[in-house]
Order: sequence, then C-alpha cells, then structure tokens
Amino acid sequence: MSQTINLVDGLLRAARHLQANGQSQPAHDLLQRLSNFRNLPADVAEEVHLRLADLHAEREDFKTARRHLTVALTHAPERGDYHHRMACWIEDDADTSMNRAGRYYRQAVQCEPDNADYWADYGEYLIDGGRTEAGVKALRRASRLAEHDPELIGRVAASLREADRWDEARTLVRSAMFHNSQDRRFRTLWQQHQFARLREEQHTRAEPATKAAGGPRLLPFLRKKSPARQVVDGKIIRYDAAATDTIPLPKDRRKTPRNRGAK
Repeated sequence: MSQTINLVDGLLRAARHLQANGQSQPAHDLLQRLSNFRNLPADVAEEVHLRLADLHAEREDFKTARRHLTVALTHAPERGDYHHRMACWIEDDADTSMNRAGRYYRQAVQCEPDNADYWADYGEYLIDGGRTEAGVKALRRASRLAEHDPELIGRVAASLREADRWDEARTLVRSAMFHNSQDRRFRTLWQQHQFARLREEQHTRAEPATKAAGGPRLLPFLRKKSPARQVVDGKIIRYDAAATDTIPLPKDRRKTPRNRGAK
C-alpha cells in the first residue's frame, strides 16, 4: 500500500511540475494515468480531475473538461470556484444550451456570496438571457462588494448601459468617483461613460433621419462612353467595343506566380 501511495505522490508531483512549465501533453498523460487508479484518496482524485479539466478547457474541449470537473465537484461541492468554472465552460461551448449555466452561477454565488466577480458574471448571464431585472440586482450586489475596484465597476457600468439602464450606470460611476476621488482610474470611467452616452445620443438622433430617407441610398454614376470613331492623322478610326472586350491577352504576358521554395 505504501508503494502505491509513493507512486501516486510521485506521479502527481511530476504532473504538477509539467503543467506549471507549460508541458500540457506530458502532464495530461500522467494525470490520465492517475485517474485510472482505483481507490485514490479523495483530495488526490479531486486535484487530478480538476487539472485534467483545466487542460481540456485550454484545448476548448469543454465537454470533456466538464466531465472531469463534475468528478472534482463530487469531492468538493462547496467550492464556488468550481461551480463558476462550470458555468463559464457551459457558456463557452457553442454545442451546449446556455440555460444549463444558470444553476452553476447560482451555486457559485451561494457558496461565495461575497465574491463580486461571480455576481457580475451572474448578472451579465441573466441580462443576456432576457431576465433584466434579476440581472440588474446581481450587478448592484457586485458593485456594492467591489466599490473600490475600478475594473469591476467599469464592467458593471458597461453591463448596465447594455441593459439600457443609463441613469443607473451614471449614478454608479459618479458615486464611485466620489468615494475614490484620489484614484484617477475612476475619473477615466466617468469620462468613458460620458463618451458612451454622447455616442448613444448621436446614434438615436441619426436613426429617424435614416428611416425617413428610406435607408441608405446608392447614388447612380453614369459610365462615360468612348466615341465610336476618332480622327487620327486625317484618317477615321472606328472603335468596336465588343471586339476590344473579347481580345485575349497573349500567353507570354500572363504572369505566373513564382515558387519561392524551388531551387
């Protein structure tokens, strides 16, 4: 039994080292070998499947990644980061319904109710799914938890603008700027909000004019015709447009691409 434990510990240490140094395939092979061991200690099985999940997610094989993450979740159902990761991988998978992500976002914020990033992601997910009121509530929670984080406040403000909650976004950014008056990043957020509002107003004013005009119009341009005949050195030269259009180029004038690799 002790030999098996030593072997497991050695393989896991080697897999960690390989993964940390960007050697994904050798790390995957070792972890896959470990996952086939029977009666692995719970903490080892959790780590092995979590690392396999991350490796498959890096390859955008989200289906396999979720399968390994499900095993990790059976060992640690209270881990909010696992639930959040699962929700994100469902959203990133074009072959999976986004509706499945909702319960994992809910689990993530229930496990870690003070994590502002999870609330912001959950709010954006709800708004994208048409549940604007619930999404805005989640965004408000995120902004309260991270009122001194300019990156997250900027994210929340952008999501509020996308939900057409311009007044609330304005209030949020102004309040954050007031409470963080010494941080220039919050003034930058305020300037970005003003610029976004100005651009939106210009777009709104332009829409009625475009509709009234019946949409964009193409102006017709007349092609200037060449004269049918021309006098050159006292002689009348006739031009036949059909003939000139059908004259082929001589073969030796057609350029052939060079093969740069040829010797």
